[in-house]
Amino acid sequence: MPISEVAQAGKQIRADLFADTPYTVGISLANVMSKFLCLGVPLEDIIRRTTVNPAQMIHRPELGNLSVGSTADIAVLEIVNGKFAYRGSGGGKIEGNQKIQCVMTLFGGKILYDHPYGLSIPLWQDIPKGSRYWADTTKQKF
Repeated sequence: MPISEVAQAGKQIRADLFADTPYTVGISLANVMSKFLCLGVPLEDIIRRTTVNPAQMIHRPELGNLSVGSTADIAVLEIVNGKFAYRGSGGGKIEGNQKIQCVMTLFGGKILYDHPYGLSIPLWQDIPKGSRYWADTTKQKF
């Protein structure tokens, strides 16, 4: 079966984090999602297979969706264009021109990870003048 058919066949996508696959140690779910994107799997299917479908499989309907009453666990992703290679669990690699990367993660509605872009941080000129951001340099000894 061609690899593109294998990608379409499953109901969920999970990271290749197994002890018997030394080529994938430490590879993130975003990396695995990127592989499927480069194989031609539509982004909507990739998102469903990494959120809704796994939540249904473990009988946790409150997870994997953004509906009223669900837990606010959110990954903000971006697609980066360029030249990328992805290692497979068998040791081979897949080349592609897109990569999915996480730029922010929220858990229970609180930001746990904010990419160096600083999406949650205000621009310096918008910080109120009374904020501790603005150090009083007259009291500093140099």
